[in-house]
Formats: sequence, structure tokens, C-alpha cells
Amino acid sequence: MNQIIQFFIRTRKLCVFLLLFLCAIGLVFRSNYYPQSAYINSANALSGNSMHFLTIGLSTSVLKAKNEALTEEKPQFARPSTQMQNNCDKQKV
Repeated sequence: MNQIIQFFIRTRKLCVFLLLFLCAIGLVFRSNYYPQSAYINSANALSGNSMHFLTIGLSTSVLKAKNEALTEEKPQFARPSTQMQNNCDKQKV
């Protein structure tokens, strides 16, 4: 306990400065609505931009997976259509 008291006595200037600084910041945010709205708007912008980039990244990865699945399915669908075209061509001749 004695060491804690000695610590605060040695650093009392710093402690007083920090206490006054925190009080001043609190008064600024409590009294003025601009810092509150600026903080909220910047937080909204930051979260909106991060959500936008996250959505782009996820949609890109989903589209890549769908494209890969479609490229694997394409030869399966191409075979019957080419056979049908060949049959139609034979019937026309």
C-alpha cells in the first residue's frame, strides 16, 4: 500500500494532467454535438466501407466457385446439343 502511495506522489503531475485531460475531453464531447456526430459519421463510414469491401470479396469468391462449377458442367450440356445439331443437319440434307 505504501508503494502505491509513493508511486502516486512521484507521478502526481502526470496523474493530474491525465485527469484534467480526460475531464476536458469529456466536456468537449458532452457540450458539443459536432464531435459526437463527427465520430458517429466517421464510424459509420468506416463500417460501411469495410462492409462494402467484405461484400465484394465474398461475392468474388462465390462467383469464382460458380464459374468453376459451370465450366465443369458445360461439356455435359454441350454434348447433347451438338448431337442434336448433327441430327438436324443430317435431316436437312
